[in-house]
Amino acid sequence: MRLARVAAGVRTASRYATSRKALAWVFLVFSGSCLAPAGWCQEAAEEPRDAFAPLDYSRRSKLERAEELLRTENFDDALPLLASLLDNGAEDYFLEPYGGVTLKQRVQKAIAALPPKGLETWEAFYGAAAGHLLADGLKFGSLDEIDEVVRRYPFTRAAATAGMLLGRQALDRGEPLAATMHFEHVKRSPYAVQHEPGLSVALALAWARAGDAAKSADALFDLRERFSGNITVLGKNVQLPNHRDDAPHWLEVQFGPQQQLAPVADGWTMFRGNAARNHLGSGAPPLARRRWRAAAYVDPAEEAELVRLDRENVAQGRAALPTAVPVAAGYVDAHGRPADVVLVRSLRHLLAVDFATGRVLWQAETASADARTHVERDETDELAPTPAERLAADEGLAFLGQRMWSDAPYGQIATDGARVYAVDGLGLANDAAMATESPFNLGRGRLGGGDDETLVNRLAARDLAANGKVVWDVGGAESRREPRLAGAFFLGAPLPVDGTLYAIAEIKREIRLIALDAASGKLLWQQQLVPALRGVGLDAMRRRYGASPALANGVLVCPTSAGAVVAVDIVDRSLRWGAYYGKQPAGQITPWGGVQTYYDRDDDGRRQRWSDAAVIVDGHRVLVAPTDGAEGGSVYCHDLMTGKKLWERAFARRENVYLAGVRDGRLLVVGSDRMQALDTNDGRVAWTGDEFGFAASGERCLPAGRGFAGTSHYYLPTSSGEMLAISLADGKVTERRAIGRVPLGNLICYRGELISYGVAGLEALWQTDSLERRVDAALAKNASDPWALARRGELLLD
Repeated sequence: MRLARVAAGVRTASRYATSRKALAWVFLVFSGSCLAPAGWCQEAAEEPRDAFAPLDYSRRSKLERAEELLRTENFDDALPLLASLLDNGAEDYFLEPYGGVTLKQRVQKAIAALPPKGLETWEAFYGAAAGHLLADGLKFGSLDEIDEVVRRYPFTRAAATAGMLLGRQALDRGEPLAATMHFEHVKRSPYAVQHEPGLSVALALAWARAGDAAKSADALFDLRERFSGNITVLGKNVQLPNHRDDAPHWLEVQFGPQQQLAPVADGWTMFRGNAARNHLGSGAPPLARRRWRAAAYVDPAEEAELVRLDRENVAQGRAALPTAVPVAAGYVDAHGRPADVVLVRSLRHLLAVDFATGRVLWQAETASADARTHVERDETDELAPTPAERLAADEGLAFLGQRMWSDAPYGQIATDGARVYAVDGLGLANDAAMATESPFNLGRGRLGGGDDETLVNRLAARDLAANGKVVWDVGGAESRREPRLAGAFFLGAPLPVDGTLYAIAEIKREIRLIALDAASGKLLWQQQLVPALRGVGLDAMRRRYGASPALANGVLVCPTSAGAVVAVDIVDRSLRWGAYYGKQPAGQITPWGGVQTYYDRDDDGRRQRWSDAAVIVDGHRVLVAPTDGAEGGSVYCHDLMTGKKLWERAFARRENVYLAGVRDGRLLVVGSDRMQALDTNDGRVAWTGDEFGFAASGERCLPAGRGFAGTSHYYLPTSSGEMLAISLADGKVTERRAIGRVPLGNLICYRGELISYGVAGLEALWQTDSLERRVDAALAKNASDPWALARRGELLLD
């Protein structure tokens, strides 16, 4: 009886899917598609739209009124209007439809251009408030309050002091470009002279560490002209250099060697390893033997089906990379002991695994109620099919395929060593619904033309030491903890930095940057980035690829998966620049006068697209490989500070898989059959590597996951089970190492080991160089150490 009812359940699901397909065909016939009679439809004219959200009338009128008053030097009435546009919580806007100058930049420029009387009035109006805020920040050690001084009260005496403090802190953190931003701002202040000569020396030091010797020399020689060649540095009277070429040596004599510093990654705590999304890993290739493997799948039938689907991808020549990428970090467990944890999003759970042993510490259910209803087995429902029976229906296959290979918002997570952050409540992307937008869209289950296109989800924080207990969550339909985020759809995992989380979310057809307090989930501030042409419920690519920001030198670079990338200054909380690369969708005018718009369905989630929407920051360059660009296969390079496009490189169809990262001035690009390296100065091809070719078994080698870079090679896991060693000098395949029958997946490096997540689950493998050092150390203490002798044997056999 039970089997009969189960079979009926599966047949019902199949009939439901079939009926939806039939309705979809009916819809196409009666909605003015190209199958309709001639005259029923015609091409819709492509209407231009603003790439970025327009400035609202109230703010624009304030700005124009203030500028009008300034022309008559009516400072008493003009300055409060300008100050109101810089109020805490005030958002920034581009003044033109396609980027360019922003509202806050225009306000800052207006204040900087004030004549002496205007600057005196500005100081009289706001200097005291700025001074009190700075004093509070220093008293309580609050960087937020010091930031606020610069943000709300620029060009006051207190703002100049705050800028110096922030610049020095940025230098100490290894963020020289951020330091130059602060020091340059102070140099434009009427109070700059009070901070000389230290200001110009600090600016020269920052430019030197940023790798710009010319600007470093400019700062020193500007100082020389004003101080007759002699200044006091660190309590000593010293002479400034006589020639520009002597500037680097002068700085080295005064402050030691000036290396281009970069923040050191602590663990592998987020997608692509660090805040700049450019951590390539380190070390040597692994031993073939797994150190441990953690159970990552609920049912053996699902695991077997994943292997089958993976083989099907290979047979079709499709490089399918898992969307889930593990993270690893040190933390303090519930007993106050230091430990290491590996975290990954499996098909149905968020897993926490002990790094030392591979034991599952805890797992958390994170799927949406809708996904559980349609895909997972409910033990209390006798009619519910088992997971194996679900796989006989289209829904089960769609679930496995999307969660494993095409769901970045689900698969990417982040941690700060205290909590793990992940997007919860994600159902499945419905490509059929997302393919068209019309007054009769049946895919969302109701009629009504876009009223039901908005999806919601939640961003949740779980305590690592408390078995994954939810500390807070925000978003969802109501967002009780933070009502201002009600209706949010988070497009990816947040970026955790110094107690703040930066996430990108869609709210009411706007893509927004959200800044949250990591401990409480409190909304600190938000900034609109770009309007969405359509909601995420009707955009298959944005739903599948998502978006998470990158940070370097105080600039947060935000991909949107909505046709643009936007950079935000996190100190000023202002827009720095925006770049638009989207395309307008094609459309048909329907018999009832509306426009039915057709979008890329991206059926397999990977065809002709990059594998993720991440941006990479390397020095002063931003590398963008948009999944939603006009061609779906281009790389753009922008200046981090100005947004100026430095170069663009297009890739042929199916060439592109992912950007591995930047090493020694070369952007490493992994394709389906070979690697390429692009010179980051101009985008030219530095080398094109060997074809990946075929394994000894005769199987074609396709990328099976994200690899890592050692000193001289990039190590790429392939679908054949081999790991290829690819020379960073010329792209030649110098070694093919058999790792196992089931291929590795996405790799991260942690404490001398590799962690892999793919169709084989979550695995840990020794890296040979790290293991050799451990074995040598163990045998030096005890020549008969059985563990060390066994590992030495494995190394010799490798």
